[in-house]
Amino acid sequence: MNNPSESAKEAVLRRFLLGESLIGWRFKPTDEELLSYLAMKSASGSLPFEVIPEIPAAYFFDDHPKNLVKNQTKDNEGSASDKEWHFFIDGDEYFEGEIVKDRKVGQGIGSWRSVGREDAVIGQDGKVIGYKYLSTYFTTAENSSRPKQTLWEMHKYRLNAEQVNNLSAPVKRCVAARISRRDTKASCMD
Repeated sequence: MNNPSESAKEAVLRRFLLGESLIGWRFKPTDEELLSYLAMKSASGSLPFEVIPEIPAAYFFDDHPKNLVKNQTKDNEGSASDKEWHFFIDGDEYFEGEIVKDRKVGQGIGSWRSVGREDAVIGQDGKVIGYKYLSTYFTTAENSSRPKQTLWEMHKYRLNAEQVNNLSAPVKRCVAARISRRDTKASCMD
């Protein structure tokens, strides 16, 4: 601590805001926390700290998830053992509540398929603060007409209509995404 009157918590926050690395720090937001970051991003276009990269939807859905997370890990000096990565997707149709059941990736290298239904995310006050849904990534094999399910999953998050209406004018029409790769003993990142 530089300042004797600064608490340990204030020192950690100061170091984080200055961009200094924090030993042992991991970014693991809850659904509610991720939606609060999304609300800040939608209202102002930025956050006080840029932990979550923003990617236009056209670029996000142009690449295999392993390449997206590889780039984020490299940019944020994350560990290769990280199991969860976060993104803001700018211009995604889920901002308006539209769920694409089978979203093609790149030039047909795979697709994100929605699984199940949209779920409400409930805040601490018991009110709906947003929504999320789950997609699984499928690859398209060259020799097969049948796509193969991978271990990659993505939850997409959007604000509820009331929150969007309370913004004077959304600066960013973003959704949040949490990509993870289910655990397996296999060593490849298919």
